[in-house]
Parts: sequence; C-alpha cells; structure tokens
Amino acid sequence: MAIATTGRPNTGSIKTKTRKDKNGNVKKFIQAVFRFDNEKGEPDETSKVVENLSEARRWIREQQDSVQNNGVKVVRFQQISFAQFAADFATVNIIPVKRTPEGKKYTGRKSYLPVVSQLKFLTEFFGKVKVVDIEHGDLIKYTNWRIETPIELKSGLTKTRSPSTVKRELALLSKMFTTLKRQGKITISPFERGETILPSAEIETERLRVLSPEEEEKLFNACDTVKGGRHRSHIKPLLIFAIETRMRRSEIRSCRWSDVDFESNTIGVRQQNTKTERPREIPMEPTRLLPLLLELNSAAQSESDRIFGHLPASCRKPFETACRIAGIFDLRFHDLRATFITRAIERNISPEIVRKVSGHKQDKAFQRYLRFSKKSLNEAFFPLR
Repeated sequence: MAIATTGRPNTGSIKTKTRKDKNGNVKKFIQAVFRFDNEKGEPDETSKVVENLSEARRWIREQQDSVQNNGVKVVRFQQISFAQFAADFATVNIIPVKRTPEGKKYTGRKSYLPVVSQLKFLTEFFGKVKVVDIEHGDLIKYTNWRIETPIELKSGLTKTRSPSTVKRELALLSKMFTTLKRQGKITISPFERGETILPSAEIETERLRVLSPEEEEKLFNACDTVKGGRHRSHIKPLLIFAIETRMRRSEIRSCRWSDVDFESNTIGVRQQNTKTERPREIPMEPTRLLPLLLELNSAAQSESDRIFGHLPASCRKPFETACRIAGIFDLRFHDLRATFITRAIERNISPEIVRKVSGHKQDKAFQRYLRFSKKSLNEAFFPLR
C-alpha cells in the first residue's frame, strides 16, 4: 500500500503497520495520521486506527474541517484519553453545591458523592481509551461488565447489580459526550450511533408497596418491643413523623424546631433542604403528629436544634429489625412517603394540593408514588352499597 508523507500542516497520511496480539500473532492495521501546527505554531499530529482506506480518508477530511471551523484545540482533543477528559469535566461539573448567603443554589450538585462514584467506574473502564475512539459497541461492553460484575457485601455474600444503577452511569456518560458536542470537539456522540442502551421500559419495575393500616399498627408495636436487650422506641417518633409529613429522609434529618410553627400548625421545608430547590409548607396532623411534636419540643434545647438530630445518620437497621419482628416484608423507609400520598388521594384530596405538599415538581414523578392496593381498587370500582 502506498504511503503518503508530507510535512505540511493540515495534511494527512495513511500508514499500514503491524503489531503482535497477546498470543504473539502478527496483525496488520491501518493508521490515519493528521499533521497540524498547534497553538504555539509548533508541528504536531494526531492519529487513529481505522478499518479501511475510505474511513482513513474520511477521518482526515474531518480533521481538516475541524481545524478550519473550530481551530487546532479541537484537533488536539483527538489525543485526549477518557481519564484526562473525566478529570477536567469533574473540576467544572461535579462539585459540591454552592449557595448564596440567602441559601439559593447557584452552582454544584446536591447529589455530589453518587456522581463521583459513577465517574469512578466509567474511568476504570474507559480511562486509557481516547475519547474519540469510544464507539457504541464499547457502551454495550461497559453495560455488560457492570451488570455481570457482582457487588461484594461486607458479609462476604454477593448480589447482582441493578440495571438502574448502570443506567444512571450511562446517563452521566451521555451528558459528558453532549458537552463535547456543544463545544464542537466531536461531531457525534457514540450514543447516537446505535440503539438505546437499557431503555427505561426494560429495566424499571414499578414499585407498588405501601404500608397498610394493619401493618402500621404492627410496626409501632414492634418498635415498643424489647428483644435481645434492645428496643426500637427511639425510631417510633421518626416513623410517625415520616408517615404524617410525607417528607423525604434527607428533609426529615434537616428539619429544625425553628421550621415548626405551632401557631399555624405547619412545618416549613427550607429551599436548600428540598430535592427540587422549592420551599414548601406542610400542614400538621392534629391527632397524632401535633401531640408528638409538642412532647418532643418540651425537651429541645434550642430552636436551631434538629428535631431528630439525636438519631444516627442511618436508621436502616432498627427500622428493618422492627419490620422483621412485625412480620412486614419488602418495606423501605421511602415507601412511607408513598403511603401518605396514596392515602391522601384515596381520601379524595385534590392531586394538585397533594403535589404541592409533597413537593413533586413533575407529574410523572408524582404518579410513581400512587400505589393503590387491590382492596382500594375494588372499593373504587365496586363500592359497598
């Protein structure tokens, strides 16, 4: 094969090279090379391994167009590894949330640490690969690698990784490529070169679990039960508060006594504590929640104290233990939020009012919390006469 060579800037050459694979077999490959002058006016070049001559010529033309339309910085990006790009992306786009003195968010992420973890796994897989060399097939390989690699638990057991977890990681990767497209550094994202990976309909299982009134009574009784020298009465107020306020767990932990207004019987959720960055007011249930808060408030030292600041960061274990003693299975703490929302709709409270109190910004997200039991569905269609 003829090899074109030139020292002129903004020109390319096509080379045939050989290399040995892991088994020692010699294989030929085609390399497209593009030469250009960098920002300092010094000779520079970038290259790519391609399948055939047509692809090599097309790639060289793309680099020439990039220099003409976007400058040499875009061409230099051809040599950047994913690890380098990920580090640069993180310094700008994956940082803790920052707020004004008034508490308004102006940059950063509230869900900072989970995204850091997602980027870690992406970098582990793609780190040494040039960003421009990542293809749609590599996305499929990453998906298979993550799902097929089991999660190792502290107990020594393993469990399968949820496809939903991998989907969130792919969503971050897609956003990274979208950023590059906007900057003009790539012309097309690998996500656009093939079918959708892990479509929502295939991996998302609708959760239907709510706490029934009968289970609620059993759960509270279990909290008062002493077993093995331990009791769980300290989480009973937390469970009542969660059921009657429909707050998220992070909102509950951030709630202070200064947010409780006993005159208007409302609880304020501050903007910086909400998921949607929108403050809201929650009416205080008078027969169970109000007496509970009055009792807890009598022992509070300061208005700035958190209502449940005495609890550990996670109450998962005592909650799961209470559920096990009560004979309640497959119940998560977050299901208590869905429990209230479902009960409110069953009591014919306007969905708009429930959404305003629950803090849902989008109706699609709100609908996922409506989990009607078979009994309530039967009563809705065939009421007793």
